[in-house]
Amino acid sequence: MNRFISYLFLLAILFVFYKPVQCQTIAVINNSLQVYNGDNVTITTTNLQSTVNGIVEPRVIYTVTSVTNARFLRYNTTFGFYLDTNTFTVADVTNGLVLFSHFGNQELPTFTLNVYDPLFNISTTAIGNIVFTAFRRGTIGAPRPGFFASVDPSTLIVTLRIRMYLRVFTTPEVKFNIGLSAVTACQQTDLIRDGFVYNAGTSTYWYSDYVLSLPLSSYLSNPNVQQISTGGVIDLVALMYAEYMITTYSPLPSTSTGGDVYVAPPISGTCYKVIYQQRYILTLVLQVTRVSFNTTDGSSSGGNNCTAFIQPKRIFVNDLGKLEIRMIVWTLLAPPVTSWTVTGPYFFNVTDAIFTGTSNGYYQYTIVMQSNVINGPIDFYGDYVLTYLSPDGTGCTISYSLQYVVPYPPITQVLQYNTTAQTYGNAALTVAQTQFAATDTIYVRVDVPGAPSVPYMTISPYNVIMCCFLDFTTIPVNVDCRNASNSDFSTQIYINGVPQSTGGLNAATLPPPSTSSYAFQFDLPFAIRDGLDRRCFLTIESAYLPTNTTSVRSLFKEENVDTRSLAANPVANAVVSKTYRLFDIVPKTTKGGAGTSGVVNGAFSIVRGFLSTTFKKSTCKVPHHRSLISTLRKEFTSSPTNERKFHNNLFSPLRSSNNNNLDNFGGDENDAENNDNKVRNKKRIGELNELLEFNPNFTDALIERSKCYEGLSEWKLACADLEKVLEIEPNRDDMVSLLEQLYWFYIQKENYNVQLANNYLERAFEIVSNNAVQVPFSYYSSLYSMCYELEQFEKAISYATKGIKSIESIGPIEIGSKEADDLASLLCRRGSVLIIKYKMIECGRQDFERALSLASSKYESLVLMLDSFIYLKNHDLVIETYNLVKELEKKETRTDEKILSEYQKLHEMMKEYYLKRKEYKQAMQCMKQYYQKDPILMFQNHGMYRYLCLIVGDYAEFIDCTRFYITTLELYEKNGIEMIENNPPPTESPIQRILQYSATWCTIYSYVNRLDDAIKECEKLKELLEKPQNTFPKEHLLGIYYIILTYSHMKKGNDHLIMELAKEAKKYYPAVLRFVAEYYFQNGNYQMARQYYLESYNETKDLENLSNLADCFFVEKDYESGIRECEKILEIDPSFCVAYFNMGAAYCHLGDLERANQYFERGIKEATEQKDANKYPLVEALRKTYPQYFEKE
Repeated sequence: MNRFISYLFLLAILFVFYKPVQCQTIAVINNSLQVYNGDNVTITTTNLQSTVNGIVEPRVIYTVTSVTNARFLRYNTTFGFYLDTNTFTVADVTNGLVLFSHFGNQELPTFTLNVYDPLFNISTTAIGNIVFTAFRRGTIGAPRPGFFASVDPSTLIVTLRIRMYLRVFTTPEVKFNIGLSAVTACQQTDLIRDGFVYNAGTSTYWYSDYVLSLPLSSYLSNPNVQQISTGGVIDLVALMYAEYMITTYSPLPSTSTGGDVYVAPPISGTCYKVIYQQRYILTLVLQVTRVSFNTTDGSSSGGNNCTAFIQPKRIFVNDLGKLEIRMIVWTLLAPPVTSWTVTGPYFFNVTDAIFTGTSNGYYQYTIVMQSNVINGPIDFYGDYVLTYLSPDGTGCTISYSLQYVVPYPPITQVLQYNTTAQTYGNAALTVAQTQFAATDTIYVRVDVPGAPSVPYMTISPYNVIMCCFLDFTTIPVNVDCRNASNSDFSTQIYINGVPQSTGGLNAATLPPPSTSSYAFQFDLPFAIRDGLDRRCFLTIESAYLPTNTTSVRSLFKEENVDTRSLAANPVANAVVSKTYRLFDIVPKTTKGGAGTSGVVNGAFSIVRGFLSTTFKKSTCKVPHHRSLISTLRKEFTSSPTNERKFHNNLFSPLRSSNNNNLDNFGGDENDAENNDNKVRNKKRIGELNELLEFNPNFTDALIERSKCYEGLSEWKLACADLEKVLEIEPNRDDMVSLLEQLYWFYIQKENYNVQLANNYLERAFEIVSNNAVQVPFSYYSSLYSMCYELEQFEKAISYATKGIKSIESIGPIEIGSKEADDLASLLCRRGSVLIIKYKMIECGRQDFERALSLASSKYESLVLMLDSFIYLKNHDLVIETYNLVKELEKKETRTDEKILSEYQKLHEMMKEYYLKRKEYKQAMQCMKQYYQKDPILMFQNHGMYRYLCLIVGDYAEFIDCTRFYITTLELYEKNGIEMIENNPPPTESPIQRILQYSATWCTIYSYVNRLDDAIKECEKLKELLEKPQNTFPKEHLLGIYYIILTYSHMKKGNDHLIMELAKEAKKYYPAVLRFVAEYYFQNGNYQMARQYYLESYNETKDLENLSNLADCFFVEKDYESGIRECEKILEIDPSFCVAYFNMGAAYCHLGDLERANQYFERGIKEATEQKDANKYPLVEALRKTYPQYFEKE
């Protein structure tokens, strides 16, 4: 009875507490987010909430994937800032730690949500439910519409499309005014004009699309389309107008949560316009546009708060190319109100401020403000303050935010190309030359790498000007022959594409040396054939010029197009101008031969040998010669072996040698010229010392002397002068430049002090940041590097994070762009230190993954990932990363030397990793990865590879590597074998080296048929094996001994030794049996050949051995036995097509043509299905031998 009661009690417990796993449920109950353009929204439980069995569980994990146009961040309480994340918990959401950040690019954000409960191991997935508007929160203005234009070349249908964005969260909804012409009225209904129609198929709740689609002929006849012919192209220009007509009903600014809220309280239903227009150029050949960027910041001012409201009336780009804002200000201040100014991210000038009356107790002023002329793309988004003075002088302010984007240039196709030039001594352009006699003909080649191909156009010399200097010390830093007033001679060689022949020039265009270059020649003018030395420069303007103007007519398919004027001008804005110091004129007796390249990078235009060390005045007005952006971006080329060395090489500012001084920016100089520079610097230092004796605080002299010390590589003295300048004048205008110079001096190898370099660069960073200037990427990169070297890891992370945010603030980042590469560099560096120093593997991996998705080169990210995981000794993550390396390498389409070198270094890095772990086979595989793509590396590293072969016992690879080495050596050295044979390792060398040397020579002698030497070396190797060593397994060296000995005796024909040696060799290398069989087959001993083919098959199970065995029977005309062997093969592998061909041939010889035909057909079918390229030669041979059996095919 008691047992029965116990059972009942147990059942009751099970009934109450037991819940099957399949009954657990997980659900997302809240999934909604309202997002303005550029919003940073803290995720709350109202936005995102889930339950497990109806209960909110803090342990539940959210994972977001497929995130577009936004990112998730989680607040890191350790470091005090947000970090990118894709994983967070319900508890994180409850505590307000998760931030959703939109990129501010007017694009809809999306994400996929996975919800996982680790306790019950259940999960669910949902798509993020986001309601979005491209309008920014709390601004006047509106987002830039999307303008799209295209022409179908096959149908000649022109399509214009305008995408207008909706406010979504504000009523009444914005109205649109769309067309190809301007209409000034503001109304509360849509005004869709000029053939545009609403496209419901592509519109959504947050934008509306309007499309105009016309045949080209109708488009040409549209009065709003302007036709322009210039320089070989015909442009069809139209302006697309897209205006927002916004009605505001908000009673007070303080009660609104977003949208356009700036309107006086008594006014209801006011309407204002935000006007955008896009110039669309339909270019029937190609239009070239160069962009110059220029923005001007406004001055700052402030004032007291006053009761006032603004009512926008019109926002547009006016005819002067300025952004104009017209608004009404409602204030309680009676006239006169004066001194209207605007401060904010961009400069605006108040051009008109007119009192227009009173209404509802407010005084009304009409204000017109204009920006500077817009010369580049500008996003005017930001907070602005309108300031004015009341009659009693009280300052009043009105704060507002603005949203308006100006793109530049207009929609067009853009050509970008660069040029380099060189002078030659002959028309073949084979001998580069930089010195000429006055009577020589000078040949110039101009390369335009990467220049796009333009139909009917070619890049040619447009304007070429030569200027020469007798006094080298008067040559300016930046030479431009178009404005070289201090040159002693100047002449034009080409004028508007026409070669000149006056005064002995005799200029002429040469045939293009390649598709991406052009060439011309000229003689020196009579005026400078006077025997005097001169240094000459060429300013070369390159341009696209028409090659056949009549070809443009065919593009229009009309006969009335006037093309006569097309050849007169180049393509608009297509001229690229650079100045080159290309040659010197010297007396005939001292003329040099082929000199070094005279090309100077056009971005510097610096005269070599005469730089900042040549000073005319005692002031320091010369701009700082070495900006951080150009000097700090160095390529990492060394391979890391440990953590400290790795980060020093990759991250620390490079400790430059003396060769990095200013005198070398122009290129290689001869010793005499360098010595001249030193003499001039020392002389100038003496003059400056005299000045400083009279006035020790003469700061301009101190700065100039510092530069002279730099030219002499006297870094400590250069630093002392600049530090004294900072002490005397701590608030100089050029403070940033001086701090950068001090940083530069302290990272030189001979003067290296990372602490001082860091201090000075941090001061420069602080000044640049406080001046609201975009901080260059090189600041963040260098400060991170130095903080890392100083082991200030938290500061290093902080600088990396600031740099990341700075780059992201620019806007959408195009993958593979410079901004993307810079962002990726900072991400992978931050990821490395998070993993290595803080063991935050998941955060670090997220940074690495994002860096890989952005960068054009994956090398830095992959190196850091491998190094980080190797440092952690996490073998699984190392292997996972290496597999990623191999996967990316397979997908790589670029084949340039740099890419191949980067992957080679990654494989070498893994080779070293495997060697440390004594995983020698894997190390060999790493070496193979890059040897296959660059055999020269195999030649250079053959010793290490053969060393590994001996350790793992890979005899085939050892022999192949040795043969490859000898073959390659003989290509470069006629007596290569004798050369290395006469340089054996010293007798005191380690036994391992002597053993490897002996095994190698066994192979070499056998390969070059010095068989007696091979046999002697084998015996020597066997004697050496008696000496103790623990590097190479003895059996592996015995394998080499027996294999090479067997090969050698086979070549000598010593049958009585072959069988005995083969018996021993097969213990180490079973494949040797097949070679023995081949030996007997070639010598007609088919019985012994069959014996060894069979034995080889039994050892290796390679069906080729049975196929060869069948061949022995066929050669002996024992067709039935051969057929039986082939049947055995097909029982094992029915797809072995060679067996079918052999059986077909055998039946043919037996006279059974029908069966022969069947087997031939089956063999052809199998070979075709397998796509086996190795079988096709046999098929072709059979076609020729037995053509009658292939007729049916």
